[in-house]
Amino acid sequence: MVLYFTGTGNSRYLARSIAEGLDMPLYDLNTCIKAGDTAPVQTGQDVVLVTPTYAWRIPRVVSQWLGNTELTGAERIWFVMDCGSEIGNAAKYNQQLAAQKHLRYMGTAQIIMPENYIAMFHAPQKEQARRIVEQAEPALQKALAQVRAGQEFSPLRDTLYDRFMSGPVNPAFYRFFVKADAFRATDACIECGKCVELCPLNNIRLENGKPVWGKHCTHCMACICDCPKEAIEYGKKSKGKPRYHFEALEKQRTERVTKRILTEEEMSDLSDKLMQVTKGMTITVRYFVEDTAHPEIPAVGNYVTLTGRVESIDPVFRTLQIAKVVVPFEDLVEVRGDGIVAIDDHLGIAEPIESMP
Repeated sequence: MVLYFTGTGNSRYLARSIAEGLDMPLYDLNTCIKAGDTAPVQTGQDVVLVTPTYAWRIPRVVSQWLGNTELTGAERIWFVMDCGSEIGNAAKYNQQLAAQKHLRYMGTAQIIMPENYIAMFHAPQKEQARRIVEQAEPALQKALAQVRAGQEFSPLRDTLYDRFMSGPVNPAFYRFFVKADAFRATDACIECGKCVELCPLNNIRLENGKPVWGKHCTHCMACICDCPKEAIEYGKKSKGKPRYHFEALEKQRTERVTKRILTEEEMSDLSDKLMQVTKGMTITVRYFVEDTAHPEIPAVGNYVTLTGRVESIDPVFRTLQIAKVVVPFEDLVEVRGDGIVAIDDHLGIAEPIESMP
């Protein structure tokens, strides 16, 4: 059986892929934890636990649930942890948890997925997130093959830094940082109650139609990242940051469109505007991102809008770099920004005035 806990969909995606690849049943821990359900679960011999990484370990709410729940029939357990960058020495604590459950520990796999912890870090833009998900595929397939073969995962890095982050930093992080006090709803809130529904700890209630947070938060980011109006902020730390939710990527992929061929007039206008772009400018572009994971002819994908600082413009390789995103000229459909004007205005060419006879 594949068990999973998720905040913004990364672990659900990985767990679903593993369950389908192994023809195993899928078990949603969010529902169990929200309902306080610790009834025995008939898992079968092999268990794969898929979770995000919270403070360099599996989420505390998951380890607590496992400690209180009997996994009937289980003999072996693999841990799959997704993260934005690293999981530290989480494997040590996973091994201890397996021993407590009298299960054979089969190792811990780390899979890099898009960051969602906007209470502290930045989530990627959608096109960056899509690339990260695509780059995670080899690690996912490797883990899947090892579980299918009944093999242990390879040991992970175990440095003094890793031990420090998963050791003393983990409880300190929960004590000083994992709090709901900074969450608030803005005037954009439409009183839909989705945040209440999503919260796995029942820590959100509605008062006069608006969400109010209690004291039992696990910082899963479900409420803030999946709000349909982006009407939730975490103090000043989340302001202006993109929200990340895996299902939004899935929805965007299913709504793919065919790449449009620009007219000569449109290409000329775009070329005129690119002539005015210089390094350091802040501009907004709209461009086509091909769905390379599901290639078709003609190319299909999505049109993405990106605003940021121009890092470089390369007329030889015909690329424009905004922040960390490199956009080929051929994929651009729109360029705008302060100082980018019609070419005649840019060159100072006035319309000719006909003189009266």
